[in-house]
Amino acid sequence: MKTLPYAALILLAHASTASAQKPTPASKPAAPAAAAPVAAEPLQKPEDILKNAGPVPPDHVDKLKEYKKYSSDPDVRVRSDQQERLSVVDHPEAAKLLIETGMRDDAYRVHERAAWALSRHKSAGSIAYARALFKSGSEEIKMGCAVALSKMSPKPAGAAAEVAAALAGGARESLKIAYCQALGFFGDPAGTQALVANLHGTESVVVAAADALGLVKDPAAAPDLIKLLKGGTWRTQVAAIDALELIRVKESIGPLIEYLTNAEGKPREDAKDALQRITARQFGMNAQDWITWWKDNEAGFKIPTEAELAKVEAKEKNVDDGYGRTHKVVEYHRIKTYSRRLLFVIDVSASMNQIIKVKRGYDAVDKKFQASPKIDLARHELKSVLKTLDKDTWFNVVAFETDIRGWKKEAVQASPTTIAEAVQWIERQRPQDGTEERMSLARDENGWL
Repeated sequence: MKTLPYAALILLAHASTASAQKPTPASKPAAPAAAAPVAAEPLQKPEDILKNAGPVPPDHVDKLKEYKKYSSDPDVRVRSDQQERLSVVDHPEAAKLLIETGMRDDAYRVHERAAWALSRHKSAGSIAYARALFKSGSEEIKMGCAVALSKMSPKPAGAAAEVAAALAGGARESLKIAYCQALGFFGDPAGTQALVANLHGTESVVVAAADALGLVKDPAAAPDLIKLLKGGTWRTQVAAIDALELIRVKESIGPLIEYLTNAEGKPREDAKDALQRITARQFGMNAQDWITWWKDNEAGFKIPTEAELAKVEAKEKNVDDGYGRTHKVVEYHRIKTYSRRLLFVIDVSASMNQIIKVKRGYDAVDKKFQASPKIDLARHELKSVLKTLDKDTWFNVVAFETDIRGWKKEAVQASPTTIAEAVQWIERQRPQDGTEERMSLARDENGWL
């Protein structure tokens, strides 16, 4: 097997894939303790927050002036850079600019960087301003503030419940997806009920809700996730499998074995991976071995601890690289690499909207094939690889069509948070002639939606 000392793993899906056919016409344990939340403050009016904040520190005044000067620059890169500069100006005046200018920018990249910059603020004034505008702002502002609040450290007390209430109150698809993503990053069981209620929406919303439930790791969500294994699309089924893999509860083992037995295509491998991580057993893709083992052990089986699981995974996945060093191997499309720095490239050109039929998941009516755009298959393959990365790996993702755009400016260390962020970014990349909305924002001159 060829090994690469450095890998740029290119992720493409083509109609010529051996398993693809053109379609015919229609006929666990508790989550780790998080940082202590900021004490909840009563919501204030934005104007009162600014009035009571005091002056901007002298060493940051010039940054605000520069932001106002360049916030309407025609170059999206300049506007994006201005958002990042305000990440260190932890004051409500900076929060106001990020929210009311950056988050309303037509270029998604600028909106995204504004939310990131605001998430770096820790002052009571900036947090209060973000919460106030989440309540009263436009849809773009609500999306940005929800994400920013969810990524703050420590988390603002009560903010997760506010986002959950907004999700439960009903919203259009793009808002629901943003709220689901935010609740995942909050990691607060306060969002579980609202997320579970959205496991019955459109495919994109269901995937976002399931992904978020996996990050929350609330065992109470397991029964509803298990129901997804026998309905919906292969993408919603895989999202449910991934969430159950993270939640790790005993009641999911039997249904996952059943899914492994009856499903088709790559999702069977996802079910196998989930079973191995939940049980710390290694029976591979052999459904009968899993069935026999579970029949003999179900009554007295206990979910292994994370420490016990780590020992098993270390033994299975760490191998000698031929130079006397032991590293975890990353494998993508039968290419193995020991590299600690990986660049993934995904094609999001218009041709990726082409619909193909592949063996995917479980369908009670047609157990063999489901039709999907090639972009969905490409996303799934990339997400499957990302979730195998460990903390010793640094990675980045680039999307290309008529131009290229990167997830980050440079490689970042793999962690549950960075991998989840990369997955969300990948989900937002759309071919130019796609019909799905992404935050209702126009595409900018650099191809950003």
